[in-house]
Amino acid sequence: MGIAKIVESKGYKKFMAYLYGWGASIVIVGALFKINHYPGANLMLIVGMSIEAIIFFFSVFEPPHKELDWTKVYPELKEDAEPVAESAAKRGGGGASNPLAAKIDEMFEQANITPEIFDNLREGLTKLTQTTTAINNVTNVVNANDQYAGELQKMTDQLVKLNDFYANQMQVSTKQMEDTRKLQDNMNQIMENLNESLDDAKKYRTEINELSQKVAALNDMYGKMLGALSMTVNNK
Repeated sequence: MGIAKIVESKGYKKFMAYLYGWGASIVIVGALFKINHYPGANLMLIVGMSIEAIIFFFSVFEPPHKELDWTKVYPELKEDAEPVAESAAKRGGGGASNPLAAKIDEMFEQANITPEIFDNLREGLTKLTQTTTAINNVTNVVNANDQYAGELQKMTDQLVKLNDFYANQMQVSTKQMEDTRKLQDNMNQIMENLNESLDDAKKYRTEINELSQKVAALNDMYGKMLGALSMTVNNK
């Protein structure tokens, strides 16, 4: 059995109808999960998009739809056709001029196929087109959201690194301030010791001067005593 016969079979068309619904539903749910950052969104999108790709791949082998010439059944559809009322009167009251058209009309009436059904079908196809467009828009939004999330993550990482750098700088600055304070305390202690040493040196110098003066006075007194003794010895 060739692929042309397979794609024309009822089983294939029924299966493809199910596959269209499954693929679209998985893609929509996956897009919803992706927007809300739920787990499993990437897997759903991959599966759904893969199903859609398979559908589009096999749709290439489907034969093109035949466009029926409805003007043969409904001559009033022609551009130069007679008015609808006159054409209907000819088909209905003027004899069986077009028995095929009358048979088709009878079949439509028996099947309860009304113009409203065709309007509903048109609206359904329009909604399907809008849904497909919405899915494409959602996919674009998801991609843009992923890019935004990636840029936001990069900014967050940079802010964390900058915060760590400032924290390290603060620790280094705090340590330097503590070391400077300790050095200042040591310098103050050294200056106090130097001041105390200067005071002691001044006291020592004062005492040395006083002692020198006392020694000089004592020498002077001893000299005078020796002079007096010398004069006494010479007089004897």
